[in-house]
Amino acid sequence: MKKLFLSAVAVIGLMGANYTIMPYGAFLSYDNSVKDKGYIGGIYGTIYKSPIKFEYGIERDIIQYKDTTPDWKQWNFTGVFNFFKGYNYVFRAGLNHLKVSQGNTKENDNVYILGTLYYKYLNYNSGIDFYHSKYKDFKVNQVSLKYGKYFKNYDGTFYFEIKPNFIFISDKIKANTPKKNYTDVDFKLTATKWPWITTLKASVGKNAYKVENGGFVVYNLGEEYKYNYGINVSRYFKNIGTFSVGFSRSKFSENNQDSYSNVYLLTYTRAF
Repeated sequence: MKKLFLSAVAVIGLMGANYTIMPYGAFLSYDNSVKDKGYIGGIYGTIYKSPIKFEYGIERDIIQYKDTTPDWKQWNFTGVFNFFKGYNYVFRAGLNHLKVSQGNTKENDNVYILGTLYYKYLNYNSGIDFYHSKYKDFKVNQVSLKYGKYFKNYDGTFYFEIKPNFIFISDKIKANTPKKNYTDVDFKLTATKWPWITTLKASVGKNAYKVENGGFVVYNLGEEYKYNYGINVSRYFKNIGTFSVGFSRSKFSENNQDSYSNVYLLTYTRAF
């Protein structure tokens, strides 16, 4: 289970640094849900030595319920290799390992990550990502297309991105979803006026078992999501790093009713 709204600015904007580290924490609240609250803590980092950048992440998630349902507890261990070819291509491959426990139930799941990106620095980029999620009784394949474009004016820079996602579930009965196939679209708009960076993000269309943020975010509780929107604001401080605060809200189906989750996120990023 992940419902984070991590700013892609921290990932893309620091591509040239040799090392980056980003600890983060989040609090989750729920409306009209059997879930009560949740906590997320983790660390994301990169190690770059041309032509390879290695991304890694470790995360701990806990969800508490209003009834006697045992807490949902999960560890995530993610590693992704990025190979830069020349000045225009990036090829990605990696793995997100999920270690889940709820009461006496324990499960280990894997998400395999592949992707490629073509970019013109501070101009535009386009790419495709493929995710193969292997759960205990079923599998999920996802294909995500992406196009992003930069716009500049005298006062700053804007970046717009659109990403359609196509999700294919092998068995909707075992996955406990209403449908086998889903399609939704992600939108992102980032405005940079140094040292401030503001990102707006929204997802339109239904989805389940979705993978986001290059494989670092996995929605593995099986709920059918209907939309998501959020905002992230970052401020860079010289010789200190970047602090970010974020909020996102999602609508999903639970027990044949509409429920909502709210995520309050705090991150700190430092490049070396």
